[in-house]
Amino acid sequence: MVYDQAISKSILSLAGLTALQQSIMNLGILMVQGRINSFGVNVMAAFSSAVKIDTLAYSPVQDFGNAYSTFVAQNYGAQQADRIKQGNRQASWWILAFYLVISSLVVFWAKPLQPSSAVTRK
Repeated sequence: MVYDQAISKSILSLAGLTALQQSIMNLGILMVQGRINSFGVNVMAAFSSAVKIDTLAYSPVQDFGNAYSTFVAQNYGAQQADRIKQGNRQASWWILAFYLVISSLVVFWAKPLQPSSAVTRK
């Protein structure tokens, strides 16, 4: 194995933005969590629940994006621009369908997922 700077640049140009986006999101959650911790146990618990709900809704989207990035990268490397265009159309329909399903579930389950009235507000 030999290090190839041209390949490294190519990989970074294709994957750099995705890696940066995922890193910033997780760093942002950590920063907000640090601030939330100063508000007490009830607020910490509510925020933790909200992050878990958000993760349930967002993880499939993130995984789909990662899979689609791999699909595009493989077809880009194989110089199959027509497959990328076809994949864009199909992916757009899948994203729309997923969006409608997840949005419907969030709307339907919004009330049961709200914090109980047992949590006191100050």
